[in-house]
Amino acid sequence: PNDEIFKGRPKQKGPPAKDTKGTAVANTAAQAQQAAERLQEMDLGLPPIEQDYELDKNVDMSLGFGAGLKRYLHKKTRMPRAVLSLPKATIPASVSAQQVAKQLELLCKIDHPNIVPFRECCEDEKHLRLVYEWCNGGLFIMQLPKYGGMLTEGHVAQVVREILSALGAAHVFGVHHLDFGLFSLFLQYSDRLSPVKLFGVGLAGYLMPTVMNRKHSKSNKHFYASPELFAGGQVPAASMPGAMRHACDIWSVGAVLYTLCAGR
Repeated sequence: PNDEIFKGRPKQKGPPAKDTKGTAVANTAAQAQQAAERLQEMDLGLPPIEQDYELDKNVDMSLGFGAGLKRYLHKKTRMPRAVLSLPKATIPASVSAQQVAKQLELLCKIDHPNIVPFRECCEDEKHLRLVYEWCNGGLFIMQLPKYGGMLTEGHVAQVVREILSALGAAHVFGVHHLDFGLFSLFLQYSDRLSPVKLFGVGLAGYLMPTVMNRKHSKSNKHFYASPELFAGGQVPAASMPGAMRHACDIWSVGAVLYTLCAGR
């Protein structure tokens, strides 16, 4: 435009530029504050893992004992234990410290030959350390190549029978898996396929996010998850009706059965 026409008139100013950098910094600070408050809330007053256990550095974990598991030895008895570390920051926001403590108490009560026994929980500032009995056979899926074409329908039926028995025992206590897949199965012994041991009962939705709320799953748990879990969206697993949680577990058993029979 001709500057002479607008001479003497104040120039119109546009809207002030948004301080995106300052907003991002403020949001980061708020998130850090929320995370710190969450960690403080989740202080259950439990002893640190180092009080009674020491890390076993002589075991080769590459043999397939499950991602996230480490082998510890009890300092007095020298009994091996499998320890799962769960970040407190990933505990669902809808779950309170009281609910976490109650869930841990329930897990201690479940005693079944086809469930990996949960023994106790330790903690540090940022993690819960869940202590389980050690399964010498390792992951079930890592032992399958041994049997090649020898795996029969009878073997598969026995495995599924033991899985259903384990889930039935957990459901009596109102505890469900909601994260079941082939990588949830361990073996008590390395030279046989029985007894199968179910790992991770009662964790998803209480002590860790369900699969649809995780960024990724190293063991492809979403392949075994039921439609109800995905359709539920952001509904907390703890708020799902017991019948729906039961149905989710049964769907996952069916997916595992198909995988064992079809080999894919």
